[in-house]
Amino acid sequence: MRRIQYLALAIVLILMSACDPYDQLWGYSGLHFMKNMTNTALVLNGVPKTWQTQMNVIVQPQDSVWIFRNGFSYALNKQPTFDGILTLDEISVCDLDGNLLCRWRPDNMEREELNVFKEERWRYYRDLYEYDRSGDTYFFWVYDITEEDLQVSID
Repeated sequence: MRRIQYLALAIVLILMSACDPYDQLWGYSGLHFMKNMTNTALVLNGVPKTWQTQMNVIVQPQDSVWIFRNGFSYALNKQPTFDGILTLDEISVCDLDGNLLCRWRPDNMEREELNVFKEERWRYYRDLYEYDRSGDTYFFWVYDITEEDLQVSID
């Protein structure tokens, strides 16, 4: 019985002194934001809802919100690319009453008016954040939602 107690204590001590897995696993993060350049509040959805996608996010005029995230490990030596957002089935924009105003899908990205999934429509930033203990490198893409975007037919 005493051996089991010593073994349990040894396991606890080992776990408490082990390295932080966050420091070992994450190094690069890609974040996609959408900025509301209209005069009305909007509700944004990234579909499907996953750990890396925001759902039913209200964005006020002239404000930005995070819509999608993808990250990669330093160990893999991979940096996030814009194409990560293409895993979404769609991005939709509604008014506060729930009325669908605009919907973008990757399969419609050839249509000029439905080009939210085209990288050249996004602003790109890269930044190093030293305030967090891991010193991650962040890659940002920002899309400006305009009144023109909301005038496009939905389907």
